[in-house]
Amino acid sequence: MRFEQEYENLKEVDDRVLDIHRICMYQDEKIDAAEPLHVGCHWHEWVEILNVCEGEITVHANESTFHVGKGQCIVIGSSSLHAIDCPTGYRHVQCLHIPAGYLLEHHCLDYLEKQTFMIKNMPAFLENLTIIAASMYQTEVTASLDYEIHLLKLVALLVEENKKGRIIESKIAYGSTFQQILSYIHVNYHEDLTLNGIAKHFGYSPQHVALLFRTYLKQTFLGYLNELRVNKAKYMLSRTDERIIDIAFGCGYPNEHALIRNFKKITGYTPLAYRKEAKKIKS
Repeated sequence: MRFEQEYENLKEVDDRVLDIHRICMYQDEKIDAAEPLHVGCHWHEWVEILNVCEGEITVHANESTFHVGKGQCIVIGSSSLHAIDCPTGYRHVQCLHIPAGYLLEHHCLDYLEKQTFMIKNMPAFLENLTIIAASMYQTEVTASLDYEIHLLKLVALLVEENKKGRIIESKIAYGSTFQQILSYIHVNYHEDLTLNGIAKHFGYSPQHVALLFRTYLKQTFLGYLNELRVNKAKYMLSRTDERIIDIAFGCGYPNEHALIRNFKKITGYTPLAYRKEAKKIKS
């Protein structure tokens, strides 16, 4: 059984790559950021591992804040509601996604669900991650065996670290309905989403859904949706040459003026100015 279907909702513009073994998603990001990046509260079923090689990031999860600096690694468990902040400046971050289906197949998902923790045994972690990254795109039999062996070793290390290390369990019982609402928004952010429409889709009143956002995320539904859309637009502006109007449509806005208005409100830049700055940094 392979697990690529667990990643089917990721946009093609994303530079995360599914390995040839169709198990994990991997990204090796090196960027000199001109402005801070905020990835709003979200969740996913796969386990996310962030290894900071240079720079720093901040992860907000389970009512705790983790400052992850150079030479440190954080594990964000399956179904953990979290947000990520990255400051300006250079950062090099390796990101590995391990699907929940793979962990379930090996009877260890329960150990890595709704929990966030820092890796303590970095030498052992880096040894396994290095081999995984080097062999995940190779087709030779020995490379494939190395990949799966060291992936299992890495998973075993995560389970062991979670037993002994600092464990932050969820202090809020995020209802499955609210997780489904967030997942629905992340999949359909490019559609014409409204509070009333989402409430009707899930069989709740608009007031109830609005209360869920205020309770769990301390923001409005519209504020969350616009933040998500603008972050998607920032990514597309910096990594594609698509027209502003096409990016607006792709992010769920009815026209480019709506994108420009919300983009400037959240970032302080117009989309065109942001793209120019991003190209300056790349050059």
